[in-house]
Amino acid sequence: MWAMEETCNTVISEAWQAVEHPNPLTSLLGRIQKCVGELMVWNKNVFGNVQVEIKKLEAKLKSVKIVAKRREILCEISTWRRKKDILCGSERRMIT
Repeated sequence: MWAMEETCNTVISEAWQAVEHPNPLTSLLGRIQKCVGELMVWNKNVFGNVQVEIKKLEAKLKSVKIVAKRREILCEISTWRRKKDILCGSERRMIT
């Protein structure tokens, strides 16, 4: 799922390059730890709780009367639903 997001590679590259140590093993461990931390933050910011975001947008949609704003919200809902589909597909592949 993460690999389908354009910014994922950037997060990994920047985290990897941020750690330097003369000892190669220490450097590798530091880079892995930095990547894990950065990806956890990135995941929360990019994906958050997908279902909660969809519910918020659906509730917001009910109160909006301006057509252009409704289209914008529908587009956001569609984006979050795609993320949910990607997430569900990833989880199904991990189970099987």
